[in-house]
Parts: sequence; structure tokens; C-alpha cells
Amino acid sequence: MYPKEDPVRISRLGPRYPTRRGELSIISHRGGRGFGPENTLESLRNAIEAGVEMVETDVRETADGVLVIHHNPLVNSKLIKDYEAEELRSIHPGIPTLQEYLELAFGRCYLDLEAKSLDIHVLARTVKEFSRPDQVMITSFNSALLRALKEEYPEFIVGWVLRLRHEKEAAIELAMKSRMQLLLPRQGLVDEEFVGQAHREGLPICAWTVNHPPAFRSLVGKGIDGIITDKHKLISAAWDEMRDTAGTLAGRPAVEATS
Repeated sequence: MYPKEDPVRISRLGPRYPTRRGELSIISHRGGRGFGPENTLESLRNAIEAGVEMVETDVRETADGVLVIHHNPLVNSKLIKDYEAEELRSIHPGIPTLQEYLELAFGRCYLDLEAKSLDIHVLARTVKEFSRPDQVMITSFNSALLRALKEEYPEFIVGWVLRLRHEKEAAIELAMKSRMQLLLPRQGLVDEEFVGQAHREGLPICAWTVNHPPAFRSLVGKGIDGIITDKHKLISAAWDEMRDTAGTLAGRPAVEATS
């Protein structure tokens, strides 16, 4: 049973994944960082109320097979994968489960679930039970995990997070072979040639972690489709300013606009 959804909200949002349809996706990093303590239900709720349409978050698995939201692998010097969920909740009650996260977000915003250390079958089962595959995209630094997920569950949208320059060299070819739907390079890896090559293969590009308007404007100029940011309000304001400026220039006579 899916959580109660708002059909009007879902219809308005449409497919909000990074696309090449002229609308850039601005994704809030670490569960709505800047809207409250990162990767918490509080920050997610505040981000939704602020109108954020997509939130990135980190998913890990406990020793007893419960998926939880947390960026770092350690809590109190112990790996999350070595905790049972009840023990972890008693030590750090602010860490939500993926189930709680999916239920809060469903019908209100989309999620970029960055898979850390986890079982792909547990991930797919949890999403299908408490949300829908079309409400999330699954991303990871681990290309092998993504290939396995796509092979077993082709209905999921998956994207490879790129950190290193040598990964970039083979990224487009591997993404196409593995039926990935997007690439998410570190912002320093993005150039016009790479974006152009990806677009020719139908792969959107979403850069991370973009927190400064000058860097954001430069990336927009290179043709990116989306960004992940810790400063959603600041970058959204920069994007609105860019669109307003472009619209104003487009409405002027050619001589005036270029003078």
C-alpha cells in the first residue's frame, strides 16, 4: 500500500529528474541540508514546505537489514552496518529509516537515494512497499551496484556518481552498456565536451556539489541538466536571476540587447 498521495502535486511536478527539456533540476543535498539537521525528517519536511522538488539523501543498511538515512558510515566509532536498527535508534534517535523518509516524501517531492553500503534487493523491496520506483532515482559511486540493480529491477532510474577523472573517461560507454539514465560528475569534472558527448547519447548530466553562484552560472553555460547543492535557496535565486535576465534580453530589440 502506497502512502496517501496528492494527485494535484504529482501532476504539477511531472518527471522531475534531470532532463534535457530546458528546465534545470536543483536538488537539495544530504536530505535538505540548510533546511535543518542534514539527513533528518525535520530537514526533509522543511525542504518540502519550502517548495524543494527533489532531495538527495544517503542510504545505508543495518546488521538486521533495515535501511536508514545517514551520510557517514560510522556512528559513535561503530559502523552502521554492525548495528541492529533498534540499537542504532536508541543511540541516535535522529537517524530516520528509509521507510519513514519515503512516506514523508511521497507525493510531495522526489528523492535521489544515494546507495552506500546495502543490499539492492532490500532497497528495491523497501521502495516498492513504501513508495514507487517513479518517485525516486537511485544513484551511487558504486557502478557495480547500479549495474546489478538495473539488471534485476529495470524499472528503476539509476545514475552513476563520478568522483575521479579516470572514471570520467569511460563513464559514457559504461553508462550506455549498463542502461543507466544519467551521470552525476563532481563539478570539477564537467566541461562542454563531456556534456556534449553525454547528450548525444541521451544522458543528462547533474553536477555536485555546487554551492556558489559563479560556479553554478559557469556550469549552466556548459549545458548541464541539474545540480546538487547544500545551498538550495541561494542557487535557486541565482537561477531565477539568470532566467529573468535572459527573458528581459530576449524581449528587447536586437540592437538594444547587445549594446
